[in-house]
Amino acid sequence: MNKVNFEKIYNDTYSILFRYVVLKCDDISSVEDILQNVYFKLYKIIEKKGIDYIKFPIPLLIKMCKNELFKHYTLKHKINTLFYDDGIEYSLNNISSNENIEKNFIINSTIEEVFNIIKKEDLTTQKIATLYYLDDLSIKDIADLLNLNVNTTKTKLYRLINKIKEGGLE
Repeated sequence: MNKVNFEKIYNDTYSILFRYVVLKCDDISSVEDILQNVYFKLYKIIEKKGIDYIKFPIPLLIKMCKNELFKHYTLKHKINTLFYDDGIEYSLNNISSNENIEKNFIINSTIEEVFNIIKKEDLTTQKIATLYYLDDLSIKDIADLLNLNVNTTKTKLYRLINKIKEGGLE
């Protein structure tokens, strides 16, 4: 029963929390980790105290996000991340032929190259790309969220797309 309630809360709140964390985070690659920690802690709360404990999930989850963001940006976390390689892990499970290995390598390499190009951009451009491609927000909605002009948002996104294309990653 708790699993069904957790999934409902997750489905009802994920996009709100995703946007909140993207807006507050200065490292886009950490957004999913932060959200995963928040939802894991929520699951543990439901497991321990029951679903009735959670009267208003969004304020609770926003507070949990704030706590995770604070922990994420503590000095201890910063020191630990200095020694972490931020590369993408490649799984070779369920790959049966050399052709599939080659195809997966090309796809994963391209994703990593695009990610590296985005990481070199300013934080605003990273947020725009994340909200546009991962959250499927319109340019106008992104501009409103980030308090930017629509034309500025559009320009930053198109310049990023052109940089990716120049890198041969069409």
